[in-house]
Amino acid sequence: MRLLGLAAFLAAIAGVIVSPAYGSCALTVEWKDVSYVSVSLTRELKIGPSLGIGAFPPCRDTAGAGCQEEYAEPATIFAVPDVLPEVAVAVAGEARTIFLAPGYFAYLPGEALHDVMFGPDRSRPDWRKGVRCVEPFSVFGTVSFTPALGTVFRLSVSAATGSARDRAGRTMELSVDGHTKIVGLERHGIPYVQERDEVKAEGVLCHRGGGAIFYAVDTLSEA
Repeated sequence: MRLLGLAAFLAAIAGVIVSPAYGSCALTVEWKDVSYVSVSLTRELKIGPSLGIGAFPPCRDTAGAGCQEEYAEPATIFAVPDVLPEVAVAVAGEARTIFLAPGYFAYLPGEALHDVMFGPDRSRPDWRKGVRCVEPFSVFGTVSFTPALGTVFRLSVSAATGSARDRAGRTMELSVDGHTKIVGLERHGIPYVQERDEVKAEGVLCHRGGGAIFYAVDTLSEA
């Protein structure tokens, strides 16, 4: 079996609805000491009032196309209607791009960004559709990485059972979708995790084509 890593998993779902903008060099914007990462949308984003000036930081991924210049460039930051700016912002000139703060699961059904990113269909996102997910697992551990598009986060595992039993003492990546229930982990009323959070995750091991696998979370809670 081949475990899908973060980059491979995002590539596998990219055609569904969203994908990181600008290829290998993700476009980011910094505002009020937060680094927001871009996610491309299939439709133009409605924007609210101006919030001020942020900056596109210089791109350090010199091999990637679409990078910013050698020096930081100013960026006009706008609110996204009905979304706290701590969670997501818009940027002038980026009509089909939303910029997300790390750690928030604001794209899940019932949350502020779901309809912006997936439309009104409450069955989305569903990374398990057409995939065989049958082997349960349970893990405890410490969050070690939270990308802005929180479909996948990384856990340093302290204890594990079921189909993840071989992950104890190692790191693993966990996939969150519309089936996931998040309990007791939130910020600003939105499901949220940050690095060093101690959590428990229960879910199922899923098998994609070509022998690739990923761990889909049913329930995520405080440990």
